[in-house]
Amino acid sequence: SDKEPDWLEGLSKPGEMKAAILEHHFAEQNPTPMQVEAAYQSFISARQINDAIGRLSDSGWTARYYGVDVRDRQQTAQVFDLIRKELGDIKGIIHGAGVLADRLIAEKQPEQFQQVFETKVDGLHALLDAAENDTLRYLVLFSSVTARLGNRGQSDYAMANEALNKIARQQARR
Repeated sequence: SDKEPDWLEGLSKPGEMKAAILEHHFAEQNPTPMQVEAAYQSFISARQINDAIGRLSDSGWTARYYGVDVRDRQQTAQVFDLIRKELGDIKGIIHGAGVLADRLIAEKQPEQFQQVFETKVDGLHALLDAAENDTLRYLVLFSSVTARLGNRGQSDYAMANEALNKIARQQARR
């Protein structure tokens, strides 16, 4: 991930970070509260990624972050080729991608359902296809108890997680 801007350094409280984002990131603009929140979440996410990579590196591991829409099979395969070129064979996959768009099923738009479901399920298929010729030693998937028990407004999320559970069982048998 990219280096954090100097103007965010040392800031950790949401309020002070958002004030700095307004002043620097949106200088001379009039962003909506949603735009400020989205920028804040993006900076927090990048910070978490950089911190995790730093901790792994400090422990002697080689870690890289590659941003990719896992639903895009071609893009995912290209990133896997790049990983092989830079780091060697793919030995494991950790799939934690997900999108939440909670709504009652009667209010849910087909595009919302597709984005939630496809990010988890099609994303996993794209990852497995990209690693088809690799010898995986592990496959880690982030599912949810929602897959079994359900949760109000999360029919798509529940279905996607249960699909992950079934695919994990198939992969374990392989």
